[in-house]
Amino acid sequence: MKYKLVLTLTGVLLVTIIISILLIIPSSRPYSIWNTSGNGYSKLIYRYGFKPLHEIIPNIIRQANSTIIIYPVFRQIEDFNRTVEFVDKGGTLILIDEKGYSNELLYLYFHLPIIIDNHTVYDEIYCYKGKRENPLIYKYDSKNVELIGWTPAAIKLLDTTNVSIIEEYTTSKFSYIDKDNNKYYTPGDEFNIHIIILSIKYGYGRLIIISDYDIISNSYIELGDNNLFLIRYLENKTIRYILVSSMPYTVIDSIREITLYMNSNTIDTKSIISFILITLLIIMAYIGEKRGA
Repeated sequence: MKYKLVLTLTGVLLVTIIISILLIIPSSRPYSIWNTSGNGYSKLIYRYGFKPLHEIIPNIIRQANSTIIIYPVFRQIEDFNRTVEFVDKGGTLILIDEKGYSNELLYLYFHLPIIIDNHTVYDEIYCYKGKRENPLIYKYDSKNVELIGWTPAAIKLLDTTNVSIIEEYTTSKFSYIDKDNNKYYTPGDEFNIHIIILSIKYGYGRLIIISDYDIISNSYIELGDNNLFLIRYLENKTIRYILVSSMPYTVIDSIREITLYMNSNTIDTKSIISFILITLLIIMAYIGEKRGA
């Protein structure tokens, strides 16, 4: 009986240690908020104070004026109505999508004549370090703000009649949409200025559409004016979330999230190690008590 007890408790300890190690090791998935590499989004958590959010609940809508939500879209969106209501009631939503997954949300629910073309925009002339994949992105009619992207898509504004545009950021007139996906300009590709970021007033709130997943990633946030661009939208927004409902999320990610909220914006390695030691001491004490019984 004692042997089975020891075996069970040892198994519990091993599982605890394995989970703790997995918590310490960062995720390697691109654009994960737990990925600390260049292609991750972890700086949104640790530097800018965003917290993971799984759905927009009524309480968040009630605090919309003080709230900003970053919504990276990596698959088809399911919750349309609350997303629209959040912006309409005064919230700021940064919608990030370069594949067109949010087109239904924009066109049918926000009722905006906007679609995201899922082909890549390249620029042979105005690009970062001579790489066509890194087009420079400027505030329209201004060269004072220079953002650096990575294989963005184009935002197509089909009609401006009922769209209250606040600002837009575009590529140069030498950029093109690579319609045949060969990564070079060929006849038939759309050679023109292309919108990459579009900021719109909607109801009492603001909708910012970004057709580039990388602009706010860990490595790209350090380039050009990308950091300053994001900071501008954080003013007076004391409640900050990143909506993870359309991102891959594992059980370990959920445990990381619990740890994050427990330690206030940081996954504390010392706390995890302490947790392991305390668990070990409890198991040892329990085994000693059983042996003495």
